[in-house]
Amino acid sequence: MFAGEGAAVVLSDIDGERGEAAAEAIRAAGGNAFFVRTDVADPKSVEAAITEAVRRNGRLHILYNNAGGSAVKGGSVTEADDDDFWREISLNLYGTWLCSKFGVREIIKSGGGAVINTSSIVAVSGSPSGNDGYTASKGAVAALTRSMAVRYGRDHVRVNAVMPGITLSERVVGRTKAWSFLRCG
Repeated sequence: MFAGEGAAVVLSDIDGERGEAAAEAIRAAGGNAFFVRTDVADPKSVEAAITEAVRRNGRLHILYNNAGGSAVKGGSVTEADDDDFWREISLNLYGTWLCSKFGVREIIKSGGGAVINTSSIVAVSGSPSGNDGYTASKGAVAALTRSMAVRYGRDHVRVNAVMPGITLSERVVGRTKAWSFLRCG
């Protein structure tokens, strides 16, 4: 969508094959896109991706923090594996933190722009699945978004979050067979 509106798009993903395929699809449709393999939980990787984006395009005006996910097993606070919890915090919260840390500096240098963070509806409503690590990490992204909006507004940087609901991927459908409200039609 960004490329369709004329933006030069820098895609980053830890999955090089998938990321390059997405960039190629955008280019094939007439858009301007390139891919940089990035681990959002690694400061050096994130800094290198932001540096490369600015090198290629001259500046950065929009940062969309969309990397995220939940643990395969997940679970409630009393049952979840500690390692799963920290993976969710690392990917969802720390990844957003790092991309913002390096990206916002460049947006300010460019005279302003926007940061879009992906949180989740469970950040404000809780989750019947009991995936408390995911819920906590997305709640923290929502809080970080509010704090950044207050701080960086004076630098002409808008910071907002989108809070999508459940996406019925194969994995989610497999985990939520008992949730009758997910069954439509």
